[in-house]
Amino acid sequence: MRKIDGHLHLVRSLAGAKGQGRLTPIGHGRAIWDDGEIIKLIPDAGAMTISLLRNTFR
Repeated sequence: MRKIDGHLHLVRSLAGAKGQGRLTPIGHGRAIWDDGEIIKLIPDAGAMTISLLRNTFR
C-alpha cells in the first residue's frame, strides 16, 4: 500500500510561551524568534536517516 503525505501551512507566525515573541519561518527548515534567535525546525536528512535506521534494526 502506498502512502501519500501532504500538509498545509495555515499561519505565518506562532506566539511563543518563552517570552521570545513570535516564531516566524524563514525557509529551509529554520525559524526566527522576535528576539533574533534562529532555530532549526527540521533536522538534517543524514541525522534523520541514521536515527530511522537505528530504530528499525534494533
